[in-house]
Amino acid sequence: MILGGESLRPFCTPSATAVAPAPRVALTAAELGSTFTGRGYIFGVQKLTFASGGKLYGSTPEDQDVGTWEISSEQRICRTWNSWDGRRQRCYVVYKQDDGWELDIPERLTRFTLRPAPGD
Repeated sequence: MILGGESLRPFCTPSATAVAPAPRVALTAAELGSTFTGRGYIFGVQKLTFASGGKLYGSTPEDQDVGTWEISSEQRICRTWNSWDGRRQRCYVVYKQDDGWELDIPERLTRFTLRPAPGD
């Protein structure tokens, strides 16, 4: 509680030696192709498999779906499910993380991390 007449101390200022994090660099089209083609990933309870030829397979303990994926001219990975997500196409900018890949839709402030599926 602050009583009348008391002063507030200023917030601590950051030290001059603090190093700004390196800017994130999105994967290129070639990197996206080699990272995703023929590989499986997990996101929560969902498992995704990015098969060659642009087929996408997804499963959860209760459901499954098939869709398509491609690399756009903007160097994003795009996916469309046959039934999940209302059949909408979503395109993600992909960044490497220590434990997986962050998929980001900057226009929607949507981010999530894919991790390699066991055995992939």
